[in-house]
Amino acid sequence: MARMRTTPAARRRALAATAAAAAAALAGPGAADQSLRATLSQTFAAATNPTLATDGGDSGLRSTTRLNLAYALETPRSSLSLATGVDATLATGDAEDDLTGLFPDLSAAYAYAFDDATLRGTFGLVVRPVNYLATEGVLVVDEGGEVAIEDRDFEDTSTEITWRAGLSLSHEINARNSVSLSFNVRDTDYSSVAAGSTLTPTRTISAGAGWSVALTPRTGAGLNTSLSRFEADDARDRESWTWSANASVSHDATPRLSLSGRLGPAVTFSKRTSTITGRRESDTQLSADAGFGLRYEGPDTVYSLGLSNDVTPSSLGALSNVASLRLGLSHAVNADTSLGANATVAFRTALSSTDEDTIEDQLSTGFGMSVSHALTRTVDLTAGYSYFWRDTEGARGDNHRVYLTLSKRFDLLP
Repeated sequence: MARMRTTPAARRRALAATAAAAAAALAGPGAADQSLRATLSQTFAAATNPTLATDGGDSGLRSTTRLNLAYALETPRSSLSLATGVDATLATGDAEDDLTGLFPDLSAAYAYAFDDATLRGTFGLVVRPVNYLATEGVLVVDEGGEVAIEDRDFEDTSTEITWRAGLSLSHEINARNSVSLSFNVRDTDYSSVAAGSTLTPTRTISAGAGWSVALTPRTGAGLNTSLSRFEADDARDRESWTWSANASVSHDATPRLSLSGRLGPAVTFSKRTSTITGRRESDTQLSADAGFGLRYEGPDTVYSLGLSNDVTPSSLGALSNVASLRLGLSHAVNADTSLGANATVAFRTALSSTDEDTIEDQLSTGFGMSVSHALTRTVDLTAGYSYFWRDTEGARGDNHRVYLTLSKRFDLLP
């Protein structure tokens, strides 16, 4: 019997068909719609004080080339999305000399709809360069000839690696009522960190449940609760459990104006090792789980406002309370050009008084503006400016940044 030979092109087509069949099997029954898009962008940025040094710091220039691939698959019952990218960064300036390298990221999401329930899963991985502050002991000799060790702060750079995963299930009880369950994990680690660094590897695991009801066609309400465990890999071996609950409401005041809000308590039980006695210490803190949002969509302009107060994990290895205000605006000048602006104000405090030596009171504010223009159907040009100011218990630093980004999209599928 004669043996049939296949050409390289035929083998590639067979391999593509096999991959598409596997993806469709994962997506479930029904016709599948696929898309694959690649985006290549180049950004040039200049900053006056990228590390927010209190003495004014050093200016820096940065060039970032980014390649991003995004794949999407949809069927009548399911959706799958995969996105991966890599940043090739080249930086100059004393503050950013070590921020040169390749930094990848990955995200995935899958959802499957049953008759009256939806299962969702997510995963993400981000690798990025960071600046940090460290302390080292330096031998000094005073005027009397005495030798002592003096702590001195210095700035350094590291690579932050964060991965997260989540799973949620929502169930429609009837046309008006639904319930949901969720589980999430987030882990952050650092590479090449100097001794005395303020950066601390952390992990947060949380579980939540919620109930929502449609009161009217334009108004909804809900009750939500969550329990999270935060741990830090540092000398004090910090561990915290936070329980929070809130009542939420959303309302479409008009076809263009929507409002939302939530309010409830958050109780945190924390344990840590004393640096003086070596014994385990514990305390309980009460804070607020609160938020308010407003969004107005005009014919060409969208306005947004957000207020929130949350218990937030910190890279310093402890929980903090963060109250923030956010303002946003986007405006479509015409079919090819758009403008954007945003402003934020945030105040951070240590959640526990025993962590005040780790997390100092910090007030920060910033604003930015940008203009984007579509040069062609697949080529965009964006220019922007941002300003950020930070005050950490009297130690102030600010930074001005300008950037220019040119991006090109390639539609590979369909």
